[in-house]
Amino acid sequence: MNKVLHISAAALLIFAAACNPITVDKSYDIAQLDKTVTVLPGVTISYEQEVLDMRIGALLGEATGPDSFLKVAEESHPLFAEGDLYFLQEGSAKNITPNVDDLYNGSGDATFHNALAVYMVDVPGMLNVSNQYNLSNPCIALQIGTNWTDAPMEMDVTLLVGGTPLTKTNIPLQAVGSQTVYLSEMGGFSKGATNTSDAQIAGFAKAVSPLPYNITVSSVALRGTGSPAYTPGTPLNLTLKASFVLPAAFKAPSYFGSALEFSGVKVTPKSSEYKVGIDAISAHFVAVNTAPVEISITGQPNDSVSISFPTIQPGTLESPVTTEGDVTLTYKSYTAISSLVTDIAGSITSANAQLNDKQGIKLTIKSVTLPDGVEVEFLDKKNGGQ
Repeated sequence: MNKVLHISAAALLIFAAACNPITVDKSYDIAQLDKTVTVLPGVTISYEQEVLDMRIGALLGEATGPDSFLKVAEESHPLFAEGDLYFLQEGSAKNITPNVDDLYNGSGDATFHNALAVYMVDVPGMLNVSNQYNLSNPCIALQIGTNWTDAPMEMDVTLLVGGTPLTKTNIPLQAVGSQTVYLSEMGGFSKGATNTSDAQIAGFAKAVSPLPYNITVSSVALRGTGSPAYTPGTPLNLTLKASFVLPAAFKAPSYFGSALEFSGVKVTPKSSEYKVGIDAISAHFVAVNTAPVEISITGQPNDSVSISFPTIQPGTLESPVTTEGDVTLTYKSYTAISSLVTDIAGSITSANAQLNDKQGIKLTIKSVTLPDGVEVEFLDKKNGGQ
């Protein structure tokens, strides 16, 4: 067995697997290497490969689609810009049939009870143990239908947020057959559309942040205004459909993440003439982030393999931010690499960050470095390769 320091082009290809071009660190002079020792200074292999291209919605823990709680706004969406991420939970339509007298003299009950209950624990990904969502402008949408269009009405709404009541009274309603009222902290949902209006409820965002166990629309009470002429005892048809609309616009501190598949890294000797000892690999990467989310990649605790990764800084679609750094993989054996489990997490560090499906992170490995301490053995076939 002959241990050597010099790595020939053929031996280097054991690591590089045909990566091209190959360059040797200029910090040492190959011609002056002592071929009787086993310590090798770092060898850098030029390597250009995109290893991650992830849209930010994937970090929220749930695939988008028609049956998903997480939605992507289409081009003509009335509330959001194209590509904006939002959550939507719709209740079932409810109806009541009070007499018209009940609206004006309180002789009966013109109230919808328990129109919507959103149990966040039932929503995949939303209450992951490592996730936290502080909201900027959550919204309850109340779509109201009626056959009473002779005069406007008013509405009182009571919400239970994590069991704590939150009330908004005297919300005006138009004298139309169908309308939608958006109840939120800051408003801005009606956007001037016909038969829509905003009602601002102070403290709603704070009450819903971080997301509690459940949110319930416990009562929506209607009453008439003015003194219209009506026939006492006339039955009315009133309908209500409530929805929880949650823009994916979070504020600090918010964070969410998911497991990241670690694949494509494999160390396999290509020749029986060599035995290669490597216990660490480092790589230089460039990450371009177009999402207003700080990204971290970590390895779950493992005695046999670990990975270190610098934090990737947030950016925007208009101003992408590039982060360069080095990632290091250490392991006790080649087979340990397959047991590495990594997590990718996003953190909101700004005051209000609306997430959009076009945002994401692209990570490219630029070079791979074999560290100090690499041992290459030329195996003596006459002795059975020992």
